[in-house]
Amino acid sequence: MNKFRLNAGIWTFIYVCMLVLTIALLFLIGLPFSRPGHLWISLGALVLAETAVYSTALFGIATQKRGGSISIGLSAFVTVSTLYLIAVAVIVILFSLLFDISVLSYSLIHLIVIAIAGIAVGMASFAFHKSVQDDNATSQTQFVQSMLHVLRDSVRQLQGKEEGKQLFRELEQLEEKVRFSDPVSHTTMLEVEHHLLGEMEKLAADIREYMKQPIQEEIDSFDRRIRDLSIILTDRNEKLLQRK
Repeated sequence: MNKFRLNAGIWTFIYVCMLVLTIALLFLIGLPFSRPGHLWISLGALVLAETAVYSTALFGIATQKRGGSISIGLSAFVTVSTLYLIAVAVIVILFSLLFDISVLSYSLIHLIVIAIAGIAVGMASFAFHKSVQDDNATSQTQFVQSMLHVLRDSVRQLQGKEEGKQLFRELEQLEEKVRFSDPVSHTTMLEVEHHLLGEMEKLAADIREYMKQPIQEEIDSFDRRIRDLSIILTDRNEKLLQRK
């Protein structure tokens, strides 16, 4: 949160400086006096473009922790807002200072550019929404893969070990249940899945310790924990079916 506030504060300071610089430059080039009709149009367009860049920067700071494919959609917003700012600056220099066109024509040019930018923003929004969906789909399918990785590691440790035959069979059954579980999760099941994965990681760690010094009494504890995990997994799969 502190890092977000710091970065947001820096961008806010830059944004305020850009606004002050814009107003100062407009007066410096004599626009308010030479073409007062162009002044408010130019000022409004430049402020809008600078606000778009500032908003995109804040949006990027807020979403940067997610990373992944979201950066693809975010780059589209950055491109659109930056190009719009450049386009407005070129229009002010070209059509207001050099060619000195009528106020009506000048207004229409800015409206056309805003409309084009609006279309580009719509396409950028689509790209961002698609990247968010891809990112969510990736994170939602990682649960089953993570559990399989943990269980297969435990199974490999027990493979061929006489003292771990019973435990080996039970873990194989649990692994098979995980393998045939729905790989696509649901947001309402994230807490249950994190709990499941955490318990499996603890189980795998305890099995590694057990294999260093096998104790028969530990087998009963492992049996109970594997049965509990199997019950929770079954409940997760049933609830997931109901939510789809």
